[in-house]
Amino acid sequence: MNKRILFTVFILMSVMTCWWLRSFFLPENLSQRIVNGNASEYVLSYAKYLKLPAYYIYQRKGQAVGSNAWLQATRELANTKANYAVELAQYFLQQDDKHQGELWLAHAMTLKNEQAIWILANLRVKEENYQAAVTLLSKLIDDHASAAWSEKSLRLLIDIALIQGDLTRLAKYTAKLKMIEPEHPLLNELFHYSVSAVKPDEQKLKETCVASVQMYATELSHLRRVSQFITQFNETSLNPYVCFTQPRYISLAQLGCWHQRSDTIRCDEGHWQQLAATIDTRYIGVMLPQGGANVNHGILYVDSSDSFTVFTHEIEHLLGFIDEYPLPKNHAKCAAVQTSPFAFNIAVLPKRLSGNRQAIRKRIIEQLAWGKMIKAQTPILTESNGQWLLGTPEEYNNEIGLFNSDTCLNNQLAQKNQPNAIQAFKPLASLTSMAYHELSFPDTYSRLLAATPRQFLMPDFQRNIAIAQSTGR
Repeated sequence: MNKRILFTVFILMSVMTCWWLRSFFLPENLSQRIVNGNASEYVLSYAKYLKLPAYYIYQRKGQAVGSNAWLQATRELANTKANYAVELAQYFLQQDDKHQGELWLAHAMTLKNEQAIWILANLRVKEENYQAAVTLLSKLIDDHASAAWSEKSLRLLIDIALIQGDLTRLAKYTAKLKMIEPEHPLLNELFHYSVSAVKPDEQKLKETCVASVQMYATELSHLRRVSQFITQFNETSLNPYVCFTQPRYISLAQLGCWHQRSDTIRCDEGHWQQLAATIDTRYIGVMLPQGGANVNHGILYVDSSDSFTVFTHEIEHLLGFIDEYPLPKNHAKCAAVQTSPFAFNIAVLPKRLSGNRQAIRKRIIEQLAWGKMIKAQTPILTESNGQWLLGTPEEYNNEIGLFNSDTCLNNQLAQKNQPNAIQAFKPLASLTSMAYHELSFPDTYSRLLAATPRQFLMPDFQRNIAIAQSTGR
């Protein structure tokens, strides 16, 4: 009997020992021990053998992102877990390893990860491969996609439709977005920026406004940027003379632009004739994805990457201020001596003159928009070889006078040795915002503008585009 009892006890103990050993080595048990921080080297070794995720998560702890240990552990996790595949993809993309980044995004997509689709679609947008982006994003707005990703994707799809000027797809996407969130802020923005062809309500302009501007942009993000510029501009000293109506959307295709990325912006101004009846302002402004800023035919062009100072500089042109850096060779303003003032800050005059000093001084003062601001004791003529050399000497650099400007430098170099050579002059010896965008707009120029704000305004865009169309330009 005793032997039978001993045998039974032995069998029970053996079963319990086997059960304990089996439980100890269960993946769940091993993983829990690792997570709790009480895993022995033996446990870690066996967990590595089993390739348990908990082991690789443990291996990542304390490792620098991008280190060999971090990469090895993350790769093992990424094989079966999409969130780690996305993390790995983002790491490689940050390292400019697009190939590895996209490989891991593709792997995450096979694991049904929506974030991976979103990231890859954004990459395609940056490449301007809009069709590929639309195909990817369409997967996130079907019936199986989560509401959060559908909403984000629809916002990006709307941006793409605006960039491409596809109002049919725009209507489709906005309808879907309205189903998710009827009062979505983006829907209000689209209405706010007149994305439809409907003429907005007439806006009352301030009485001091002499240069009204209707700004346009071809992308929603650019419309927001234009709005920021307008807000900033309203805090400047030029605010009383310039007013902006609500920015509006226009498709890039409508503008008919032909310039390259590094070229001065050039577009078909004739198309504005079709929209002229919906525009109540004197000037038009357009923000484009790329190109050099300029003002042409009463239309202001800026690049979306341009700074606020560039934007302000172009507005200053509309008000009647000319560049104080070299204009292109053979520019009309530098072709000959002026017959009357044409700008607040620049006069194009002969370098040398002959005759009675007082009579010449009187005649020159009349040719300057700032002539009355020059003190009687400030010289503008210096004797040179029996003639009068036009310009104010350096010792008067702190005064308002007649100082050389680089405006017509390209023409002046061609005329260097000619007896009737011309020179561009400006009121101040110091550099201003008309030479470098980052510099301030001088108080002297503000005073000139305040005295006669309409004197040198650029002609309105409707007159200019009519002339351009009639001449075939």
